Amino acid sequence: MASAWGEMTTPDPLPDGSDGHGVPPRVEAAPRPDGRRGLVVAVVAGVLLVVAIVVVTVLSGVFLAQHRRAVKSARGELRAYAELLEMYRSRAGRYPRTEEGLEALTKPWPGGAEADFAGMDLTDPWGRPYLYRSDGRTFSVATYGRDGAPGGLGPDADLRRESSTHGVD
Repeated sequence: MASAWGEMTTPDPLPDGSDGHGVPPRVEAAPRPDGRRGLVVAVVAGVLLVVAIVVVTVLSGVFLAQHRRAVKSARGELRAYAELLEMYRSRAGRYPRTEEGLEALTKPWPGGAEADFAGMDLTDPWGRPYLYRSDGRTFSVATYGRDGAPGGLGPDADLRRESSTHGVD
């Protein structure tokens, strides 16, 4: 609307608060001088951080327990193979040679002894075949651990069992 002076003026708002074109008045939030909004954000961030720390701690404990079980299982299997190899030697007069491998324990043994180990799993807890070496008089059976590479610490450490006779017949 133009006033008597020729200037444009803003019309007064309607009773419903709109400007007559269906646009409601702009309502602005009053500032909070006490800083509660920042406090809420800080508390939520702190809670999320604590939850993340708990999740990481629990998951790392689960993985560590799995690795400990795998190492314990490998040690037990190596001990069992060493005992079976000693039994094989007592019946056959020698250990299976490297080229025969641990698979010789799953086949009929020399000297007429039947093998009761036909379904035996010859892989370590990490899914790799156990390493076996023998000249017939001594043996070594091993695994390179979780990483499958020589050396290492903890679950990556090499585990080995060797014959106690060291070539003595």
